[in-house]
Amino acid sequence: MWRARAFAPTLHSLLMLVFLLPLALSAFVSPAQTEEPQPVADLQLERAWQRWEQFDAEDHLLMGTAMESYVFESEHPKLRAFAAMRKAENGPEVLKKADLLRFDANEYAPRLKLRTKTIKRSERNWKRLAQRAGIDPEARPELFWRWSSGRQALIPAERDALKPRARMEVLLTGQLPEIDLWIARLEAKLDHDSVLQEAAHYFEHNYRDRDGNFYEGLRLADLWATQREFGISDVEAVAFLREFLDDDSIKSPIPKRLHNGIYALIRDQYAELREAEQLRRALAASFFDAVEQVPLVLRSVAPRFDLAWALVGDDPARMAAWLKEHPSRKAFLGSIEKRIAAWLSDTKRSEDELRARSGPWQAQVATRAREAMRREGLFGIRGR
Repeated sequence: MWRARAFAPTLHSLLMLVFLLPLALSAFVSPAQTEEPQPVADLQLERAWQRWEQFDAEDHLLMGTAMESYVFESEHPKLRAFAAMRKAENGPEVLKKADLLRFDANEYAPRLKLRTKTIKRSERNWKRLAQRAGIDPEARPELFWRWSSGRQALIPAERDALKPRARMEVLLTGQLPEIDLWIARLEAKLDHDSVLQEAAHYFEHNYRDRDGNFYEGLRLADLWATQREFGISDVEAVAFLREFLDDDSIKSPIPKRLHNGIYALIRDQYAELREAEQLRRALAASFFDAVEQVPLVLRSVAPRFDLAWALVGDDPARMAAWLKEHPSRKAFLGSIEKRIAAWLSDTKRSEDELRARSGPWQAQVATRAREAMRREGLFGIRGR
C-alpha cells in the first residue's frame, strides 16, 4: 500500500528548488503573458503624413485628387477599367433624393378609399413586420451606395464621405476606398435588360399593407425576397397588371378568386428579377475581389467568375455583352465552363495561368499610391 509522507526539506533540496523554480515557472507562462512582436513602424510614411498636415483642407483635396488619379494611370487592365469607371462623364446619374416611389391609391384603387399612413422605421409596428418577415430591423442599407436598376441611377450612401487622407490610406493597403460605390458602378454597366429594368421599377416602390400603411424605407422587393406570406394591397396588384403587363381589365376591389393567380405572376416575375440582380452583383463584387459581397447563393462559384473576367480581358462592356447572350444564371454558368474549356484547349495553358493574367492589381495599387505621394513631395527631397 502506498502511503503519503510529509516533505522534510534538506539544505540540498532547498538549493535545488531555488535553482529549478524559475525554469519551472517559465513553462507555465501563458501566450498572453509573452511579449508579442511589435509591427515595424513605417517612419518614411509617418514623416510624409506630418508634411501632409502642414497643408490646409483645400490643398488636401487637390493633392488627394492628383494622387488618386495617378494610382489608376496604369497599364494594368483592371486599373484601366477602374480609371474609366471613375470618370463622371461615363458614369450613371446619382439620385439627389433617395425616397422610395409610391403608387397612388386614388389612381389604382380609388374605391378602396385608403387612408395613407407612414410607419417609421423606429416604430414598433415596423419592427414587428420586419421580424415576422425575417428582415433584420437593424439593417441600414441606406448607409451604402446602391445601384437602382428601376431608376437607372446610383443611390448615394447616407454617410460622411472619406477625406483625402483616409482615401489614400486605403489605397496604400492595396484596396479601393468606398468599395460599395465601385461595385454599384459596375453593376450599372452590367445592367442591360430593359424588360427587367421595368420590373425593377415596380419592385422598388414603397411597400404598403392592405390597410394602406406605408413602411418607411421598405421596398416591395424586400418583402418578396423573404419568400414568406404577407399582405399586399390592391393598389400594388393593379399597378403591376397595368404598368408591367399592360393589362387594364382587372379593377379594384380584386375578386378573391383572382388573388392567388395575380400573386403567382408577381412572385415569378420577382424571382426572375432577383436571379438577374444576384448574378450582376456577384460578377461586380468578384471583379473587385470582394468575395464577401457576393450573394451567398453564388459565393461558391466566385472563383469561376474571376476566370470569366479574365476571359473578357477585364472589360465590363464585353462582360455585359456576354450576359446579354446568356441572361439566366444556369445558362451563364454553363457558358463560363464552355469558354474556359475552349481557352484551355486552344492555348494549352492552365486555369492558374488564366487566373494570374496580369498579376494582382492590389499590389499595383499599393505601389502606385506610394509613388503618388513621392511625386507630390510628401517624402521630402531625398525621399525620406
